[in-house]
Amino acid sequence: MRAILRSAVQLLCSLSLGAAVGCGGDGEPPLLSTGPTNDPVAVTIALPAKQLPIGAEVQATATVYDAGHPVAVHGLTWSSTETTVALVSDSGMVKAVGPGSAMIRATIKNVSGGDSVVVLAPPPPPPPVVASVAISLSDSSLTVGESAEGRAIAKDSSGAVVDGQVVVWAIDSGATIASVSSTGVVRALAAGTASCAAPSVQ
Repeated sequence: MRAILRSAVQLLCSLSLGAAVGCGGDGEPPLLSTGPTNDPVAVTIALPAKQLPIGAEVQATATVYDAGHPVAVHGLTWSSTETTVALVSDSGMVKAVGPGSAMIRATIKNVSGGDSVVVLAPPPPPPPVVASVAISLSDSSLTVGESAEGRAIAKDSSGAVVDGQVVVWAIDSGATIASVSSTGVVRALAAGTASCAAPSVQ
């Protein structure tokens, strides 16, 4: 009875050993999978444009990697280092709100990556165009030898005053009757009528 049991045990051991060897093929151990582990180690961010005017929107794209493999993940957290410059939504939509630079970041499981964006300041408005110049004198009736101060007010087409203009003064008619300086001082030279003008402004 003991001999029979011992033979049975030896047979079972042989069968188990044979099954173990057969699984590997030709006596080698089985191969193991080396695919992605879904444990992120790096995050990269891509922006379709690095410079934006105020008000523009672009979609940022995040790629998450495990050990060298891009992996699909959920639960990215988006943020901007300068919210006065650029805002970013939960889906990665970036909106330019003010001039300056900001870093757009995406984070998952304490692993983050970012990319910078520059928001451009708006261009200055074009200079106003002078449409008319109004001339006035401190005294329009002078005796020979007297002087009067001239004043010129430049205006645009809507009638708004245009400041900072340099007026070019001239005697429009009666150059022998009166003279005018570069600063608009009119001097009576002889009896008669003269006309003072500001033909151009700069």
